[in-house]
Amino acid sequence: MIKLKNLCVLAAVLFCSGVLSAQSFKLGVRGGVSFSSLNVDPSLDYSNPDSRFGIHLGVFGQTKFSDQFIFQPELFFQQEGAKFEDREEIERAKLSYMTFGAGLKYEFLQRMNVMLMPQIGFLSGGEFEEEDKIENVSEAIGSGEVVKGTNIALGFGGGYTFDSGLELSARYNFGLSDINDDPLEEGFFDPGQTVKTRSFTLSVAYVLDL
Repeated sequence: MIKLKNLCVLAAVLFCSGVLSAQSFKLGVRGGVSFSSLNVDPSLDYSNPDSRFGIHLGVFGQTKFSDQFIFQPELFFQQEGAKFEDREEIERAKLSYMTFGAGLKYEFLQRMNVMLMPQIGFLSGGEFEEEDKIENVSEAIGSGEVVKGTNIALGFGGGYTFDSGLELSARYNFGLSDINDDPLEEGFFDPGQTVKTRSFTLSVAYVLDL
């Protein structure tokens, strides 16, 4: 398996080579909403988890190599997580990541595009909250005590660009790495369970005229 350090070096090399070899490099901003969940295997003793509503916000660069292909690195903040509930308790996973991605965008029919983007997220905050519905009490611990500090994922999706330069896009991101780091069961994952992130995002993006 490729080591995390090697992935970071590769992403940095791709970013720098894209900037240096391109005819132009543009900056933009991107933000929107996200609907996330966690894929747990073997599953918990709950029904399918409810999604967590969150936000994402960040900046991106664009390097156009041809009339149709664009290299797009991104740096953004994103909220992820899920809610698990049964008759006795509610457990909420609230995760926040600073994520770096470097992807390739293909434009067609002048205004439409599709994208594929590998990305690595660094845990920046959040908590795991457990609420006892019978006794009406709750407690929480920091997310860093339950999950790993990094999350490798792959995003893919598409968008549409208007005459104004405003772009609307949708993207699905699925985690490739197991983020479970709860050997003492401080949260609600067992040591043998694999936990991976899943999220669907709706975004508005705009390339800045600098």
